[in-house]
Amino acid sequence: EWLKLAETKSRRDLEGEVVRSRAARDRDESQGELLPVPSTPKAAPNPYVTFRLETMSKAKLEAMIEKLMKLHHCSREQVLMMALEAFNGSGGDSSPRGDSPYQVIVHRCEVCGKSEVGDVELSDAEAEQVACDSRVLEPGKRNRATIPPARRRAVLARDGHQCRTKGCRSKHFLEVHHIVPRSRGGTHDLANLTTLCSSCHGHLHRRADRAVSVYHADP
Repeated sequence: EWLKLAETKSRRDLEGEVVRSRAARDRDESQGELLPVPSTPKAAPNPYVTFRLETMSKAKLEAMIEKLMKLHHCSREQVLMMALEAFNGSGGDSSPRGDSPYQVIVHRCEVCGKSEVGDVELSDAEAEQVACDSRVLEPGKRNRATIPPARRRAVLARDGHQCRTKGCRSKHFLEVHHIVPRSRGGTHDLANLTTLCSSCHGHLHRRADRAVSVYHADP
């Protein structure tokens, strides 16, 4: 009978029939009325969140999660919300020294020029984005910044610790960009440096024309 009913009823109507059937089964004749009808349990919310990230954004998120896990001895699930809350309340992503509070290790082969994060190869645009604002460690040499730390702090302070892309103004995942690339003779002069969020920075490097007319260093 239930199979026949299911052929003509919608799922919602069928659930109602099940509730009514259970209520009738649980009738207490001595009281002359139905016992409380068992409420239909609500489906538990889906505990999983799925979203897509670019390679570098994913690496940055993983680095933040790992750092908070070590500091607070929490699980990944617990620390993910902590990481997001910390960024929402930080007012920026730079330490007092002007450095990034997290590190993503990028391995670059000097022979073939290929750059990788873990086992994921970066695109040419992503590799260029990293080269704009990072620290370089070469065998036998001291760790050096692609932009002098004092100059990086000056750029962030001048730009108010926010992305200079028109219409963006994000204060998170900030990076310093060379308007004229170093490969084309660009310098570390303040006029040639501007603050961009990671998303806008990556978009700029992916643009075929490398136009920078909408990215102004002047506040």
